[in-house]
Amino acid sequence: MRYMGSKAGISKEILPFLMDGHGQDMLYIEPFVGGANMIDAIPASVRRIGYDVNPYLIALWRAVSNGWTPPETVTEQEYNDAKNNQDKDPVFSAWAGFACSFGGKWFGGYARGNKPDGTPRDHSAEAYRNAIKQFPRLRGVQFQCRSVFDIELPGRATIYCDPPYAGTTKYRTGFDHDKFYDWCRFQAMSGHRVFVSEYAMPADFRVVWQKDVNCGLDSKRRVEKLFTL
Repeated sequence: MRYMGSKAGISKEILPFLMDGHGQDMLYIEPFVGGANMIDAIPASVRRIGYDVNPYLIALWRAVSNGWTPPETVTEQEYNDAKNNQDKDPVFSAWAGFACSFGGKWFGGYARGNKPDGTPRDHSAEAYRNAIKQFPRLRGVQFQCRSVFDIELPGRATIYCDPPYAGTTKYRTGFDHDKFYDWCRFQAMSGHRVFVSEYAMPADFRVVWQKDVNCGLDSKRRVEKLFTL
C-alpha cells in the first residue's frame, strides 16, 4: 500500500537478512508495520505480528487480514468526507487517508497528477490494483494497535523496525529515539534478532546492507541502511 517511507522498493533486498537465521519456531515482529510493505514479503508459514500506534491503520489491516478489499476508485469528495469524519468508517478512512493521499502521507492531500500523455491519473485506481496483489499476502497476519514500548514477546523473534527516522520531516510526533535505541539493545540482549531501517544509528549498531535511493516527498537521494546488533 502507498505509505510514506514505504519499503516496497527494497523489501526483496532486505528480506534475506531477516530470514537467514530465522528459526522455524520463531516469531516475526514489526513494531512499525506502516504500509505492510515488508511484512507481506515474509513467508506465510511464519507467524507474523504487525504493530502500529495508528488505530485507523490497524483497523484497516485487521479487515484486510480477514479478506476485506478496497473500492476500485475513491473520488475527491469521498476522500474529503472521510478526512472530515474519520470515525464513520475507520477502515475506509485509513484506505483513503494513506493509499489515496499524495506520497502516502496521512490525509496529506488527494493524490492527483497526469500520465506522460497528459491525461489525468487515477491514483486511487492504481492503489486498488496494487492492493489486489498485496492484500492476499497479508491473510493470517496478526495486527495490534500498540506502541513499540508496549509490545510483549511471547517467544524468540526476528524483529524488523522501520521507526520514525531521526531528523526527518516525515515524523513530528516527539518519538523518543534514545528510548528506542535502548529498547532495541534490551531485545537483542534477551536473545531476539533485531534489525532497524534508518539513515544513521548509534555506533554499536552495525550496517549489514545499504543502498542509495530516492526517499520522501522531496525525492532526495539518501543512503538507506539496515542495521543490526
